[in-house]
Amino acid sequence: MNAEQHTSPLNEWAPDEALELLVFIVNHGRGEAILQHLREHFDTGATLMLAYGTRPNKVLRFLALDEVRKDVLLLICPEARSTEMIRSVKQTFHLEKANSGIGFTIPLSEALGLHQQKERSEKLSIPDDKIHYVALCTILERGLGEEAVEVAREVGAAGATVIEARGSAQRISQDFAFEIEDQKDFLLMILKKEQLETVQKALSDHFSMSEANSGITFSYPLNKVIGLYGQVE
Repeated sequence: MNAEQHTSPLNEWAPDEALELLVFIVNHGRGEAILQHLREHFDTGATLMLAYGTRPNKVLRFLALDEVRKDVLLLICPEARSTEMIRSVKQTFHLEKANSGIGFTIPLSEALGLHQQKERSEKLSIPDDKIHYVALCTILERGLGEEAVEVAREVGAAGATVIEARGSAQRISQDFAFEIEDQKDFLLMILKKEQLETVQKALSDHFSMSEANSGITFSYPLNKVIGLYGQVE
């Protein structure tokens, strides 16, 4: 699709279409430009958050210059439309280049509060042979994020995006047996499927996640991924 081509507004999609969460992670300042692009060409907005990434460089880390601010954009859209959107952003902002940013989609089984959205109970899934990349999420006490990144790097992970998180302990502890309160580090890593078990085990062992209130880690498959340097289309 030509990046300059306008498409129909998102509120025209059928209410029973399959949905995806579309995520872009780019250097700070580019998020606003991508958000404007989505508004102009797809008549939609997004949630824009500030996070930070890490540079794998010991000298920069010693000089306290290893953290890079990141913009994280989140939006829910139909699966068919997400393909157009991710391709348009990739072409316009050249996410195929190293250190330009990444984009990926996550299939959703349910979403509430969307225009014309019907309730749905079916669970969406991706065939196992179609899964090439996964997202690994880890929640730890504030300040342990960098340590977790180092643990993951030692077993082959490239890096992570870190979001300083807040949450409600009473609500989350019922589901995860782990109190997510103020002052937590939320790490997001994009891994090849075959890396997942090794990285997840390394984090679990290092932070003793079998013990109560020590941290949690979980993963989910990604449907479409762009912007990983060296990625084969």
